[in-house]
Order: sequence, then structure tokens, then C-alpha cells
Amino acid sequence: MSIVEVVLALTVLLDRLKGLIMQQIGTPLQCEQLKLQPERQGGIKLSDDMQQSLALLAGFSKNQRIIIEASPNGVLRVTSGRLIDVVHYTATAANQTKAGADVPCSEVECMGHPSNGGKVWVRSLATATVDNAWPLGPGEVKNFSVDNLRDLQMLIVVDTERLIVSYA
Repeated sequence: MSIVEVVLALTVLLDRLKGLIMQQIGTPLQCEQLKLQPERQGGIKLSDDMQQSLALLAGFSKNQRIIIEASPNGVLRVTSGRLIDVVHYTATAANQTKAGADVPCSEVECMGHPSNGGKVWVRSLATATVDNAWPLGPGEVKNFSVDNLRDLQMLIVVDTERLIVSYA
């Protein structure tokens, strides 16, 4: 058997094993929102229709099951997360770049302070500049989806001006 045939045979075998594994949950299905009684233990066999139902009911984020919720009349809830905190970032020098603190969150809302005279520039994941970031004048607001507050990058152009950030 050539190397290519061995690799092909192993790929087919792994694909078949994957199909068997996907039909049986090896770890308990723990999800407080579902209120399963009695609580299930590992080794639950799932039919194809049950796999599809679970896929519709749950999402995954960072290796956690998250139940997709709807209002009592069936409307999918897509609201913002609960507010964690509001912080003010103040420049101590002209053209100062800053980043948020290391705080897990899913979204940030940025507002140029109403008393600012110039613009504040914001973006996520890369250092903010006037060429790659979103400009915020006094009272203007911009939302971002993030994984952590440290993803928020800002450039405050004028010394002592501020950016107000709420995060959830």
C-alpha cells in the first residue's frame, strides 16, 4: 500500500468514527436553562432529528452551550448584554493611544465626551489612528462587538479630552 492509500484509508476511517461519535454525547448534557429532569449522564444516543433540534436550541461560544431564547410570543431575543460598567478614558497628552483593560465582555459602546472640542478615534484589535479608526465627535456613539475590553483601541487627539465607554 502506498502512503497516499494509507492516508486515504485513515481519512475514511476517521470520518466514519466521527459520524459514530457525533451520534453519542460522551459528556453529560448540562444546561441549566433546559431544566432536564432527571439530570442526564454521559453516553446519550442522539438520533438525527434530535441533533438537528439541539442545533436549533443551542449555540456555542468559547466551548460553552448557550441556549437561544425567545419571548413568550416566540420572538427571538437579540438584545444587548447586561451592562457591566462605564469607564472614562482621559488623555494626558496630545495624540495619546490607549487600550481597554483586560475585562471579558461581548460589546462596547463608545461616546466622545460632550465637552470635547475635537475627535476621538476608536476601533478594535489594532492600534487606532486617524487613517484606520472610527471618528467620534462630542456626543457621537459607536458600538463594537468584542471578546474583551482590551480589544478596544482609542486615539484621543487633544490633551485632556475624554472617551466614555460602556461595556457588557
